[in-house]
This record gives sequence, C-alpha cells and structure tokens, in this order.
Amino acid sequence: TVGIIVLASASTPDDGGAATTSVTAGLGEALPRGYEVWAHDEAGDPLRWDACAPVPFVVNTDGAPDGAVEDLRAALALLADASGLELILAGTTDERPLRERPLVERAGTTWRWRPVLVAWAGPDEGDLPLTPLDRGIALPVAVRDGDREAFVTGQVVINVRRTDLRAGFDDRSDSLGALLVHEVAHVLGLDHVDDPGELMWVDPGSGPVVLGPGDRAGLRTVGADAGCRGAPDPTVGRGLDVTR
Repeated sequence: TVGIIVLASASTPDDGGAATTSVTAGLGEALPRGYEVWAHDEAGDPLRWDACAPVPFVVNTDGAPDGAVEDLRAALALLADASGLELILAGTTDERPLRERPLVERAGTTWRWRPVLVAWAGPDEGDLPLTPLDRGIALPVAVRDGDREAFVTGQVVINVRRTDLRAGFDDRSDSLGALLVHEVAHVLGLDHVDDPGELMWVDPGSGPVVLGPGDRAGLRTVGADAGCRGAPDPTVGRGLDVTR
C-alpha cells in the first residue's frame, strides 16, 4: 500500500507565536531532550530522510532579497553540519511553489523525486497555506510504500510581503537566515518546541542565530546518526495526489 503524508508549518511571529497545521493526524508527539519530531513511521520511529542519500534543494529567487541565496547556502551548511545529512543546493529554478506540486520529475529515461523547492511567494499564490502574517511555511512530504517510508521532497516558501526580514544572521527576531534555518529544519523532520532557547521555538525570539542543544539533538535523531533508510522508489510517485 502506497501512502502519502503532507505536513505544513507556518511561522507567524506577529500574534505572539506560530501555528503548526498538519494535513494529517497524529503529528507533533513530544520527544525528550528538548526537541519534537513532526511524525512517526509505521514502526513508531521518527519519520526522516534517507541519511545515505543527498537531499537536493533548488531555489527560485523571484522576489527574494539580495543575499538570499548566500543565506540559504549558509543555512544548509549549518544544518548539514548538525545533522550529518548531505544537503545540496543544486541550482536555481523558475518553478513556482504550489500546494499540489507534483512529487516526481523525469530524469532521462527514469523518474526522481523532485528536489526541495525554496521560493518567495504571496499568500494568494498556488493555494498555499500561507497567511499574510506568516513569515514562511514548510511543506515536507513523506511517502510510504510497503515497509519503505521516508521524506522524499518538500517546499519552503517565504512570504514575499514580509519586507521586515533582513538578509543575514544578525538576530533571530528579523533575520532571513534564522527563518531559513527554522523552516529547512522542519523539512528535515523537526517540529516546534516551547523552549525559547531553541531555534525551533514556536516564536522567532531574539538573540544570536545558534542551534540550541535540543535543536542539535533533534537533528541528530532525524539525521545521519539514525543510519540509512530505504526511501520508496520514485516511480510510485507518478500516481500520487499530493493533496491526499
């Protein structure tokens, strides 16, 4: 049986916190050591990527501020170091974010899971669960095919109308770098926490952009320390509806 899990997280600082909305049930169970994961697999283990394969990203810079690509590279490097996963910025794209984004694409004579898309968009584009107040959202997608279950693709969408974000990593309160770290960590499998000392806190907070001990423990849990995880074959993704 082939199944699909679509998760959505919105970072919304203006109302005093952030909302996490899932398209499926049973998510956000708390784990010890200051972190939470977004979902568990059929065996009850944290849902994650295959640690023995690279996780590719592409970026659409339409509407992005100056320095955005450099900030994304730095965010991926920080998270790769903490998780042990190989996070690759494969290049730029003209693809636009879309709630019903196809899961796979042609690769020569075969298929592959689409890379994680990072893009800037407004709340009225692509039927995305992005509100005018959100700074950004993460939309990781996991697929299950028999005993193979893993995250296989996703999207990070930054609200192009949030002009209060500054390039760089100066402070958690308003830096694009901090937001990218937070949202990409969601794509890797982490949920929000209630501890203001962690970057995965539900509120952006303020202060240096550094991973807290819970952030690092969580990234190790969903990262390379957990070992290889056989992801479903991309060919199964041709017939899956991402909105299910």
